[in-house]
Amino acid sequence: MKKSIITLLFSSLLFACTQKYSDASYKVIPLPQQISLKKTERSFTMNSATRIFFKDLELKGIANQFSTTVKHNANLNLQVEQGDKKEGANVVIFELGLKHSNKEAYQINVNSSEIHIQSVTPSGAFYAMQTLVKSIPVQEVSEVHFPATEIKDYPRFAYRGMMLDVSRHFSDVEMVKRTIDILALHNLNVFHWHLTDDQGWRIEIKKHPLLTQIGAWRDNTVVGRYLGGNDYPTDNKRHGGFYTQDQIKDVIAYAAERYITIIPEIDLPGHTSAVLASYPELGCIEKEYKVANRWGVIKDVICAGNEQSLQLFKDVMDEVCELFPGNYIHIGGDECVKERWQACSKCQGKIKQLHLKSDSRFSKEDYLQSYFMGEIAQYLYSKGKQIIGWDEILEGMPMDGSVIMSWRGMSGGIEAARLNHDVIMAPATHMYFDYSQTLDSSKEEIPVGGYINVERVYSFEPLPEGLTDNEKKHIIGVQANVWCEYMPNERIRQYQILPRLAALSEVQWTMPEKKNYLDFLSRLPQIIDIYDLYGYNYARHILDVSITDKVDIKERDLEVSLSTLGNDSIFYTLDGSLPDRNSYLYKGVLKIDSSVTLKAMAYRNNQMSQVSSLKVDCNKATFKPVTLHSELSRMHVYGGASMLVDGIIGSTRPDDARWLGFPKGFEAVIDLRQQTSISKLLFTNLSVISDNILDPDLISVFVSDDGKYYQCVKEERIIAKQGKEASVSQHQLDFESTKARFVKIQANASVSKASTLVPWMFVSEIGIQ
Repeated sequence: MKKSIITLLFSSLLFACTQKYSDASYKVIPLPQQISLKKTERSFTMNSATRIFFKDLELKGIANQFSTTVKHNANLNLQVEQGDKKEGANVVIFELGLKHSNKEAYQINVNSSEIHIQSVTPSGAFYAMQTLVKSIPVQEVSEVHFPATEIKDYPRFAYRGMMLDVSRHFSDVEMVKRTIDILALHNLNVFHWHLTDDQGWRIEIKKHPLLTQIGAWRDNTVVGRYLGGNDYPTDNKRHGGFYTQDQIKDVIAYAAERYITIIPEIDLPGHTSAVLASYPELGCIEKEYKVANRWGVIKDVICAGNEQSLQLFKDVMDEVCELFPGNYIHIGGDECVKERWQACSKCQGKIKQLHLKSDSRFSKEDYLQSYFMGEIAQYLYSKGKQIIGWDEILEGMPMDGSVIMSWRGMSGGIEAARLNHDVIMAPATHMYFDYSQTLDSSKEEIPVGGYINVERVYSFEPLPEGLTDNEKKHIIGVQANVWCEYMPNERIRQYQILPRLAALSEVQWTMPEKKNYLDFLSRLPQIIDIYDLYGYNYARHILDVSITDKVDIKERDLEVSLSTLGNDSIFYTLDGSLPDRNSYLYKGVLKIDSSVTLKAMAYRNNQMSQVSSLKVDCNKATFKPVTLHSELSRMHVYGGASMLVDGIIGSTRPDDARWLGFPKGFEAVIDLRQQTSISKLLFTNLSVISDNILDPDLISVFVSDDGKYYQCVKEERIIAKQGKEASVSQHQLDFESTKARFVKIQANASVSKASTLVPWMFVSEIGIQ
């Protein structure tokens, strides 16, 4: 008898340990447009007895995907059947028939007996499935309780894309499929496949086999950060690869099952070194061409005056159009250097034949590019396709019906919309996922520079002010771009994509009035759990405290915001000590107007996160207005001129976004706001000789009372560092005490005549005492 009781108790305990329940949460990413909870009604219980019904044959694949995913994420076995629901049954129903103007719209109704999904098209049913899947906590359970609710949802933009560059570093088919899975998880519906560039041709073209036999392979690859010139180290490793047409068909079918359209990019007439290596007779000059082994813009481009060049690309488009069923073909058009065309008899002959003339806006070579691309565009139109081009195609005569992908900021997209072109917004300021995503450069692996964190992605508004309602209708979507120069493997690519893609998905899907960054952070852990389940390598510093700072010139202080995953409590100190739960509790934006050392940590799961820190050193120039009079690199522009007076100095890494990059010398004017006694300038710059980031040769200081007439008070020659290691220099220039309101600083770097590199100057901070 005693033994039986013990056995019964053990069985009960075992059952209690294995019996798991979870509650679904509709606070998913992207956030649906409308969630109406029915608080008085009972929840729906999903368990092993739940059946999935699909009424329309087109929904069979979605019903099966739902069953498979629920099995993988929660270990629940749900049977799939076709037909109408059974009365009183414990069922999930997929059906078409929803009436809505948006073809991707869906509606979910949950009550105690069923989950009923209606959609306009199968794609809407797919996104409804994703919402349900993301609602389920990632853990093995016996039951999931779905609160009674009604969800009405549809995307804000029809075009929701991400571009993956496989030309610089090749991705095999399985990598590409995993990328497509990631896009589908975030409700993206376009995969822009960047298949050709200077560094490799990745698509099999049967009529021109040399494109892959030669153009798909480079002998070696530049090592480390590349900033220009012809003298650089390489890895001496052959790199390359390409997709057969059968492999491409397989990937297209895989994407179609996830309601993702693939848009191929065949870059022309620039970025064509791989084409010229394969068919050198298509170049403007007779020479040996190589598949490029370094990054950046290359002078050798396809000869636009050679009819064989046009014919090759028409042949390519014949096979591309046959392979890809989507409406769009991307034909590039960016960064085409015209230098070779200016000296090419064939190109100049074509310009003369076409009666092309330079004008106040564009050169005759710009118009030659418009002609060349226009010929390809017309050929594609004849095959029922529409072209997309980077915003450079506006420089000349953009082709009728072309879609403009605006990457050099928003201005190209604004101009295109006003010209009645459809536009995809992909500005480098917010949508370049190769840029750094934390200001703590020690946590980053790739050296491309720039700075776009999760919050910056989330803050992007694709519809610019100043456009009319009709012009805004031409903004058809948003895209992030993943350029892979510094991403040799999938692990790094996933790190650069995630979790920024989660922020992008709400920019693309959710109406702006429903967006809220702190609410987004509270929902982010739910999708992070899915990343963990599938082994995706996301940027884990999202678990720490993110520090965002901005100079407020008007208030003369630094606005510092702290945030973390899930909106957990953040504790901070200002004296450099390590925070604990007795430190200051963060409650809102910090206004810093004096020298401090900020340290912050999040409290999560009964422990503190890694420490995040920010050191601010103030002087008479700090938080004052500053104006730049020198060219600033687009890659090194985060925060703009005000970063020179924010009191914060960059690290020894050139990709640290605290450094502003100047390729042609430096000049800035600081307005001290009033007559101020000064006697010292502090000029902080980075030196990395291997990257040709140099100390200045000469620094000059000028002062003025009115900002018009300046007097030089100090000019000093600088002895440049000789060491090869990166180092931060703070040059101090002392001068006789004087009173001034405006201070102008000039600095120039020169380089040996034997060097082919353009000298760079990286400046982080200007101090005045």
